[in-house]
Amino acid sequence: METEDRGSQGSAVVIVGASPLASPATPTGDQRLDLTLEGAIAGWLHQNGYKATRKASSRTGWEYATDLIGPHGYRVACQRRGLDLDSPDTRALRLIAQEWAATPKMSGKGIGRPVAHATHNRRLASVSSFYRYARSNDLPKAGRSAEDVVSNPIENVKRQRTQRYAGAQPLTVRTS
Repeated sequence: METEDRGSQGSAVVIVGASPLASPATPTGDQRLDLTLEGAIAGWLHQNGYKATRKASSRTGWEYATDLIGPHGYRVACQRRGLDLDSPDTRALRLIAQEWAATPKMSGKGIGRPVAHATHNRRLASVSSFYRYARSNDLPKAGRSAEDVVSNPIENVKRQRTQRYAGAQPLTVRTS
């Protein structure tokens, strides 16, 4: 099942319905429940308030979803390099995240402008949030045993300093 949602930003995010649990039979015939990558993404989106059946109820939920799985999101950046979110190559994932977080917008208002520090930090925070969720739910690395779970390649990436009132403009006082 695919659902397309166009949030307030107007870009499309396609979410493929996935069961968070896969039940492959073991050689002894027992059922084993493992979290899949697609299931981890679906669970994380749900936890962060993104609903595939309607517009995001919060701007943060929408931005987190597009940061991770949007057409210019982190997962697409990884896939362009032959990796996915559950890749065991955490160094490559970290380098991709650093480059992707600093990449200017590809469409809409502000094309080509440098990424604001707050946007850069939010992008890293959204990806880091996914990895924390995946790790807490024991998502295994691709091609590895269920005991070898993903780590958070973003946790040691330095965030940019932001100035709280950098964009503030002084009020003009009229005397009449």
